[in-house]
Amino acid sequence: MHLLLGDALLKKIIYVTIAVAIIIAIAFNIHEIISRVFPSTEIPPNAYYAIKAVATALGIIWITYAIASTIRVRLSQLVGTKAYQIATLIKISGYLIAVLAVVAMAGADLSGLLAGGVVTGLVLGIALQPVLSNFFAGILIMSTRMVEIGNRVRILSTSIPYVVPILPAYKFFSVDFVETGFKGVIVDMNFFYAKMVTDEGRELKIPNMMLMNAAIVDYSPEFSKKETVSVRVELPLQSINPAEIEDRVRNALQGFEIVSGPYLNEQSDKEHVIVIVKLGVSNGEDWRRVKSEALKRLLTLRKQLVEAMSVQKTA
Repeated sequence: MHLLLGDALLKKIIYVTIAVAIIIAIAFNIHEIISRVFPSTEIPPNAYYAIKAVATALGIIWITYAIASTIRVRLSQLVGTKAYQIATLIKISGYLIAVLAVVAMAGADLSGLLAGGVVTGLVLGIALQPVLSNFFAGILIMSTRMVEIGNRVRILSTSIPYVVPILPAYKFFSVDFVETGFKGVIVDMNFFYAKMVTDEGRELKIPNMMLMNAAIVDYSPEFSKKETVSVRVELPLQSINPAEIEDRVRNALQGFEIVSGPYLNEQSDKEHVIVIVKLGVSNGEDWRRVKSEALKRLLTLRKQLVEAMSVQKTA
């Protein structure tokens, strides 16, 4: 399977290279082609230079993208998400080579180009402000490593609409909070937008400027060693001894890392009380599984307490 995939990717690079070579050959000989096909047609020399420059730039970028996509697919099996970073660096290098090739072909004097392009730069800067803002935001994001390919993050931004579902009434007693934003893995980045695959499998393309202005919840933390989850259970007051219930809960949760509690948090009504405990979950461990196992033990404890009370009443 890997050999077939490698052969297909290699063929892709070869086909792209051949196609680019043909296009560039036509572009560099466009003057002779037009003079033979349309002898009476006169085209300004600058047009020929422009055609050559555009063909060269597009050819370099096309080949660069083919190489980058090939390397990303091949290396993703060896180095994982680092393959996306390598592919992005190759794309950036391709852009720079294309720009330098166009400048070299034009034979431009860089000092004169800078001096004569001030006014043009101002006009284009105003007209292309959204594009340029995303471009420079992308440079800052990639250089500061604010977000990296492979990071699992949640993006909190008013610029990206996110509607929180209405919670049932019993969640009023929950101390957990809802982070209003999309959560997923950053799978690709370029100068204009980042691509994220959400936990639901949807692909979300986020402009770099929005990403730059957003708050990022990083689930691939650099400094924190663990996260904390809250587990709570509602117990009937008639079935418990308030002076002993905290110790009973603590014994039921042996083997878990108890960060805080257990505490009698509050009464949900006159007949029930809510017991809450906070557990530590190491990075990389599924907090949902930990919370589920802890809740199973607490529900088992509640069942035992209720059954014990029923036995006492019937005795």
